[in-house]
Amino acid sequence: MIGRIERGGFRAYLQPNLTAIERIPIEIAKWDLEGRPVSAQFDERFFRRGISHAMMTKGKRERAGRLLGKDEKRAALERFRRLAEDARKALLEGLDRAVERRELEERFARIAAWDVLRLEEEEQRFSDVYRPVPILPPDRVLAFVVQLTEGCPWNRCSFCGLYPDRAFRAKDSGELEGHVRGAIRLFGRSILLRRSVFLGDGDPFVLSDAKLLPRIDRVLDLVREESVSGAALPSPGDLYAFARVRSLARRLPSGLGPFRARGFRRIYLGVETGDPELFRLLRKPGSLEELPDAVRALKESGIAAGLIFLVGVGGARFREAHREETARIVSSLPLDANDIVYLSPFRLVEGSAYARWAAAEGIEPPARAEIGADARLLAERIRAAGSPVKAAYYPLEHFVY
Repeated sequence: MIGRIERGGFRAYLQPNLTAIERIPIEIAKWDLEGRPVSAQFDERFFRRGISHAMMTKGKRERAGRLLGKDEKRAALERFRRLAEDARKALLEGLDRAVERRELEERFARIAAWDVLRLEEEEQRFSDVYRPVPILPPDRVLAFVVQLTEGCPWNRCSFCGLYPDRAFRAKDSGELEGHVRGAIRLFGRSILLRRSVFLGDGDPFVLSDAKLLPRIDRVLDLVREESVSGAALPSPGDLYAFARVRSLARRLPSGLGPFRARGFRRIYLGVETGDPELFRLLRKPGSLEELPDAVRALKESGIAAGLIFLVGVGGARFREAHREETARIVSSLPLDANDIVYLSPFRLVEGSAYARWAAAEGIEPPARAEIGADARLLAERIRAAGSPVKAAYYPLEHFVY
């Protein structure tokens, strides 16, 4: 941390990658080094703003967050503005330490330069570079996303609504260069908050190695070039991505060594359930029989696994089978303490094939409290089965990019 300044009931934390300001002991907010709001705690509510200008909020006693509409967002941004303005007056008054004063003045000037209208223009700047980023794993929410591919090559799961707006495609070398350089310009100095590189979208591993590896190499070259020119980018040797089970299982004979050599640390698989009947109902590609090969392909190459399972899917009809079969299949896999199992609350997508099936069968979506209880029971069953893997909660409502 560069320094902490406390005066007149306010405290400023001048950190290398952000500015935090606290009105003691009422509220605290953070801004990136460009001066854009990042997060805040106001009136026992947490707020987070993404580089896309999407903003979510979550109450202290609420398990689920929600996105803010335009008027709510503007009201929250006004709270950021007032806090910064009040803190500026109090913290600078009588401050005679030249270095601290100059740094504090520069940071407050950057914050003041972003009024509501300018922040709203960031939505278009984001859209010029990215397609919407609907999801990242909880341990990668601060990743620098590179959309090496767009969409999902399957996109037919009965429950999913993540990529309805795009067909699957892979960017060519020229597109990748424009995308990566545009993203770096969009982030500016806020790139310092990004801690790794995540290669999107849904499953770039559907591409053959002959097509995928040159694209990854191009991304890594671009990141290194920008780093040399002065951009403080995440390490190009710290890579992550989503994949489908089948895309990894088919690589088992040759393994994933070339991907580990390029810096892959963890790859995330949306398994959703260990119950074969429910798996078929969800219209997942491939089969559960391919999962052990997919995990072996990862582990034999030194890449950690992130397995994602839904909680609450299938309703009361499938609750017990889903819990027991998921715990059974997790415990059967060669996982260790470096791997992670994410338990994600099921969200009903209106109009989906799953929603139509549930309505026809009278399957009610579980209440949030039931989902929380199911998640705890499933985590306990995984531990009881002797698996050393960590199990963690994965609420999609908390995510904005």
